[in-house]
Amino acid sequence: MRDVRSMSKEQCEAWMRELEESGAIRDITEDHRLRLAALQNPARRRILEALRDRPMGLEELSQRLNIPSTQLRFHIEMLRSALYVELEGDVVDLTPRGVHYIRYR
Repeated sequence: MRDVRSMSKEQCEAWMRELEESGAIRDITEDHRLRLAALQNPARRRILEALRDRPMGLEELSQRLNIPSTQLRFHIEMLRSALYVELEGDVVDLTPRGVHYIRYR
């Protein structure tokens, strides 16, 4: 996983533009809907905040936030579909979009 926390605001914005240009984000309206749905839930905002300083394993995140693992996986999937986090094995980390949210919300 790359160190997204050291990315500048401009680098985060460039990453988001690349997603749009590459076709990874096919429908801007749908992307906006996914982002809003992901952030409406306080548990998902707590997950993003918990990842502020470093990536975490699912078990550690579950224990730290006192969220059962099945519920945590659901929330992680919502955040992943909105491109706020990525999941590599059992490790969850912020994407540049997630970093941008944490810094500038």
